Amino acid sequence: MKKRKIITALLCGLILLTGCGTNAEYKPVETAGEQNEKKQEANGQDISMESKSSEGKMIEAVYLEAVAEGRDSESFVMGDEHWNWWQNYREMVNASVERQEGMDAYYASVLQELLLTDQNENTVCSPLNIYIALSMLAEVTDANTRTQILDTLHADDIDMLRERSKALWEANYLDTPVIKSLLADSLWLRNDITYHKDTLQRLADDYYASSFSGEMGSEEMNRLLQEWTDQNTGGLLSEYTKDMTLDARTVLGLVSTIYYKAAWNERFQADRTGDSVFHGVSGDIKVPMMHRDDMMPLYRTDKFEAVGLGLSDSGSMYFFLPEEGVDVKAVATDPDALSICRGTWEHESSYPIVHLSIPKFRVSKKTELLESLGKLGITDALDPDKADFSPLTDKVDQIWLNAAEHAAMVEIDEEGVTGAAYTELVMAGAGMPQEEVDFVLDRPFYFAVVSPDGSLLFSGIVQTITNATEADATDRIPSIMIDGVLYQDTGYVSSAIGCGTMDGEITSSVEGSELPAENNQSNFGAGYSWQRSSEGQIIVAIDARNEIFRDPNHDFAFDMPEEVLNFRAEVKELRGNGQLLVEYIDAPEMFMKPIESVCVIPIDNLQNEVQVGDTVRVWFDGLVQEIFPPILPNVYRIVKEEVEPVERDN
Repeated sequence: MKKRKIITALLCGLILLTGCGTNAEYKPVETAGEQNEKKQEANGQDISMESKSSEGKMIEAVYLEAVAEGRDSESFVMGDEHWNWWQNYREMVNASVERQEGMDAYYASVLQELLLTDQNENTVCSPLNIYIALSMLAEVTDANTRTQILDTLHADDIDMLRERSKALWEANYLDTPVIKSLLADSLWLRNDITYHKDTLQRLADDYYASSFSGEMGSEEMNRLLQEWTDQNTGGLLSEYTKDMTLDARTVLGLVSTIYYKAAWNERFQADRTGDSVFHGVSGDIKVPMMHRDDMMPLYRTDKFEAVGLGLSDSGSMYFFLPEEGVDVKAVATDPDALSICRGTWEHESSYPIVHLSIPKFRVSKKTELLESLGKLGITDALDPDKADFSPLTDKVDQIWLNAAEHAAMVEIDEEGVTGAAYTELVMAGAGMPQEEVDFVLDRPFYFAVVSPDGSLLFSGIVQTITNATEADATDRIPSIMIDGVLYQDTGYVSSAIGCGTMDGEITSSVEGSELPAENNQSNFGAGYSWQRSSEGQIIVAIDARNEIFRDPNHDFAFDMPEEVLNFRAEVKELRGNGQLLVEYIDAPEMFMKPIESVCVIPIDNLQNEVQVGDTVRVWFDGLVQEIFPPILPNVYRIVKEEVEPVERDN
């Protein structure tokens, strides 16, 4: 079976320690391997970085072995090897869960600092990756410098932190034919300073951190740093890694990475993906929207609705859609959202059939961390006069944290492998669902990728989508500016009987990839007449159709316009070809009678389950194919109404 990617997430973090007043002189002598052997023979406690060649590997961490390397995912999942691996992996997950007391507070503080900015922009981070990087930072510090880091990580002491970090690593390092969750750490050391051996060895043993030595500030050292980071992130963060450097004053560079690749338990069918509008903060744009219908838990609060999609041999990806009027940033830091991700949700959830509509997207961001670390309570490490890095070396008078950065990328699409590994997580015994729900991510939303032990691998806010297809990326939603207000096409047609007098005309236009900036200007052409409608709404006459345009910032921007033709009808027949036969009952007085009796309507936009005899309301564009029975080809929405049928219009 072809191996398919649906989530690729990558992260790298760089922490630089700068020093001054070094007591060691630069002496280019043996190779990295030779200097390691000779120094360990001479001194069991310290390791000198002095070397002839300016760059080399000092200590190499031993990672967990790949499982069933070279096997395809299908044969692996169906064989005994997968069952044996899964049982062992569950033990590591349980061990990690037992050691995570207090981590909710850490996650809450990190999400607050890294996802919320003053700008309306996409943000993404890896709370787990930052936790591991700061844990390594704690290992090379002491006294109050270490205490501040332990407090930020909500660990009572360094021994607790060591046990927790190792458990987190082992529960989140996965290398099988089905799932790739590859963590890597590295230390970048000066070749003219002696470092404490026990500290470097502990970082290799407990944090799987390899050590490299070289001449800080050299082109060769910077090249090796960039190559190592690219190798451990699949080369997909090269836009950021090309700027990674170690200046001549650097005493230690600490880099932590995650490469994550997983598949949905139930994939999205590519033939159902179609263009839809995403109402982003920078304007509406057409994006590829994936669709899937499935029975799943639906979490509801007064701030958001949320669903979680299972990942093969991994955890889940949660999507949080804010309620109208709720800022997505408030959802990202809401305690209920965190409890859902962490598996501590204590409220009831329903299990409806959910009609999912999720955009394909790619988000990435690079963040400077120094200011955030200070706000989290790590301040001594930033102060040359207070920082204590004595566990690292005693050969430098002052060492302090001079630079820290974090870069992450998350991408999703339809592809994936339908696997059986997570069958125990599929909801069972809930009976037939009592409702059907549309869950449409067509405006800013929050997401989180969570591993089986509850670790937040990645979290992010999507406020705009820029990875549309080439045709889409240059084609904005048709828009018009009137009296300084930008109105955008809703896709709906007005069938209301109007006065017939137009209020103005579009006199100029810009390219379809731009937004109008002047009054009576559009991005779809000139010469079209327009008429004011209700507040926040205008009607534009385009090709004999009265298209409804709305101000996207108006309160009703996502409601169905009242000018859209609609009628009540009784369901007469459920046809097996995706159609309903309905009989007309009545329509609002503002519309002419659209049909005489019965008609056929497609059920693509049916909002809930119906039976013969139910009353439904149907919204459509007014087009009727005059055959028998007539067909309405363009139906916007069908909703079941809990009312008794009334006398039909004559």
